[in-house]
Amino acid sequence: MTAVRLMLVYPAAATGVFLSLLQVAAPDIALLTVTRRRDARTEWHAVVRRFVFWSQEVGARRGIVVWLQMIVLFLAASLATGAINSLVFSSSEWRWSFQPSIAAFVLALLIALFLDAGALFEENGWRGYALPLLLRRYPPLVASLMLGLAWAAWHYPVKYNAFLDYGLVDGALYLTAFTLKIVLTTIIITYFWQRAGRATIIAVAMHGLSNDSLRVQGRLVGDSSRISILSELTISAPLLVITVFLLWRTRGRLGVPATPANPPLPSR
Repeated sequence: MTAVRLMLVYPAAATGVFLSLLQVAAPDIALLTVTRRRDARTEWHAVVRRFVFWSQEVGARRGIVVWLQMIVLFLAASLATGAINSLVFSSSEWRWSFQPSIAAFVLALLIALFLDAGALFEENGWRGYALPLLLRRYPPLVASLMLGLAWAAWHYPVKYNAFLDYGLVDGALYLTAFTLKIVLTTIIITYFWQRAGRATIIAVAMHGLSNDSLRVQGRLVGDSSRISILSELTISAPLLVITVFLLWRTRGRLGVPATPANPPLPSR
């Protein structure tokens, strides 16, 4: 929506907007490239079938419950980050000015869930294709860690300026904190994605919420290494609590029910 508004106001920006969206869509473009092979057509059809709110096996009743739990949890995590930010940063570095009407909040929530560019153009690649392939060979936690590291590393080329702005040490610390956030988010997404029956649309929604499209985490003023590193850590703190709880609650299965076909993972 922002891209459309920009092009309406300044048509000459169309090329830049197109290229920026093309960069964001790289995972889905890679998916289309890989599945064009004849022997991979079945994988493409599987990706298409996963692009639903919930699977038929889960059903609408359970699916709606999973969605509501996901939305509440991600909003709570963002609000917790906002509260932590109010303690960590000074008033000149951080502002919390989120005071919308109920109607505006609902509209913003719908946009965050379904129209975040990064979420909409990446998730068929990450959760629609890559994660199911990893789960064929690895347990859910291992698959999530591998995907989370790949997802984080995919962002590195557009974050090279961290080293230019902060120096080698602080740039590395920033990318480490950023990677931690992405890996924790990936584990949580895997849990709800599996509970919804491996449905990609719920991953799109979680991706959008994790980007704080609602701006409920507050607004940081300034671009120092201290602010950037701490902001990634304050986002990660609630996610870490949620991740530990989900791993404990599911014994590492992250949403996969323990059945004869899926026996409990051995304890270590």
